[in-house]
Amino acid sequence: MSSLDILSWNVAIETEVLYGHHVEALQLFTSMQHQGFLPSKIVYNSLFAVTQYQMLKIGMSIHAAMHGISLDMDIPIQTSLIVMYGNCGKVELARRVFDNASKHDVISWTAMMVVYGQNGKYEDVLTLFHRMPREGLMPDSRAFVSVVDACVSMEALSEGMKLHFLIISSGVDMNLILITALINMYGKCGSLKDAHRVFLYTKGSNLASWNAIISSNAYNKSSDTIQLFERTLIEGVLPDKITFVSIFDACSNKNLGAVGKQMHARIVGNRSEKDMVVQTSLIDFYGSCGHFPHACKIFSAMRDHDYVSLISIVSACANCAAFVEGKQMHSYVICNKFERNVVLGTALINLYSKCGSIYDAHDVFIRLRDPNIISWNAIIGAYCQNGFGKETLSLYQSMRSNRVKPDAITFLSVLPACSHAGMLIEGCSFSLAMKQDYGIILDIDHYNCMIDLLGRTGRLVEAQQLILNMRVEPCVASWATLLSACRKEVNVSGVEQAAFRIMQMDPKDATPYIMLANTYSAANRMNDAQRIMMKMRAKDITAEPDKVLCSNMSPKAMIGIDSMHISRESSDAAMNMFIRSMNV
Repeated sequence: MSSLDILSWNVAIETEVLYGHHVEALQLFTSMQHQGFLPSKIVYNSLFAVTQYQMLKIGMSIHAAMHGISLDMDIPIQTSLIVMYGNCGKVELARRVFDNASKHDVISWTAMMVVYGQNGKYEDVLTLFHRMPREGLMPDSRAFVSVVDACVSMEALSEGMKLHFLIISSGVDMNLILITALINMYGKCGSLKDAHRVFLYTKGSNLASWNAIISSNAYNKSSDTIQLFERTLIEGVLPDKITFVSIFDACSNKNLGAVGKQMHARIVGNRSEKDMVVQTSLIDFYGSCGHFPHACKIFSAMRDHDYVSLISIVSACANCAAFVEGKQMHSYVICNKFERNVVLGTALINLYSKCGSIYDAHDVFIRLRDPNIISWNAIIGAYCQNGFGKETLSLYQSMRSNRVKPDAITFLSVLPACSHAGMLIEGCSFSLAMKQDYGIILDIDHYNCMIDLLGRTGRLVEAQQLILNMRVEPCVASWATLLSACRKEVNVSGVEQAAFRIMQMDPKDATPYIMLANTYSAANRMNDAQRIMMKMRAKDITAEPDKVLCSNMSPKAMIGIDSMHISRESSDAAMNMFIRSMNV
């Protein structure tokens, strides 16, 4: 066996990998072993890059071959093994390789952090990162990028800011990749000012950093997104598909249909127009703006359809309540064997929910292979939005029976279901469970649900106490919920209090004026009613027909209620316990 023969085999395999001929590379590797030749370390590293395109079984067989000759104790080889198992989604096997290593370097440590991040285990990324100093390893820029990215996924702004300070104090190389990661972290964690501050200190901004700041602005629905895009052109930076995806997202968020169409016109005829990611973002844009025919046209023009593009067109159908077209897309999904995909199934549930076809939504749900919290929330929300209060709570119990832990979004359906059904005791119990059993902190939307529940069950005094003393600042919706409840009971003082607060917070909203005037009329205070309407006209406030219609409907008229009769003593006890838990 000559060294030239071994070299020839190694070169042949590396060449196949280099040119992307992965199947051929693996075939050569197998033939090489059969003829008694041992691949080099470099070849093994190359082959692990191939296995992400092949089956896990192949990668494991390569690992076994290496173990037999003790090559798997080499740090670069171990790093490749960690990456290979991570790419195959086998985090436990990657961690086993990591733990069995006799020693580590920064690269292998970072590889394990990246694997955790790729597979959604962001807490483990942070835990592993904080262990590095104890192991005598100093993080480099790549390690910092991986942990900053984990903070983005967790929306952990406080942790991200600590990392930024650590990056500066450690003297690590602040390259553009790390700076871009920091811009992205601040933007996605809601601190747009800090994102801009990092961007402004960037020397030699490139397309990646421009994309990060544009994406951050689009994510935060900033009106500056389009202006930033124009600045990139002035600076001589040519936008790419990532830039346009952010721009179309911004136009969707701001409902800037005309601007979005202009941006679409800019890419007509170039490569970006035919890119699947850009086409998918265009479907999202046109669907959110109500231009359903445009969304369908782009979908039809796509060469291939993956599940992401199918999610976009199904969501476009949902936004436009296009039931017939949605049914057609559902058939297409079934024909292409995507029906059991959880994310796509969740989009179909939302479609049927918005179209009022709850039975179709349920049929999709029961066919999902392994429903997660998002799909459970979708079906629970579908029943709630379509007025099935008891069924909503029944599904919630089924979710718990299936050992799926509810989150904050779950209770945004459960609490309204209690409200619609007049179930005060249950609503208060669920609110307590959020904090005590699941560690969920109530936000403004949860508080608004409880204000609505108290109002619908005639507990106006308690609703007023809650809105004045809750831990978050009341918003317009909070006062509007109280306003509706007080108007139904012709509680003049309550209507006055809520209406005046809304007038202060949203001076151009006609609803508080109209509802206050109607309440005065119902209380035979015609002079006061006339005075309020004259005040509204003097301020040139115009009523929006849809808004006024809703404001004059009672909650019972908007959704069917199957109120339950409960004893005053029981409901008082539950309500008092809830209020005490809120520190009211």
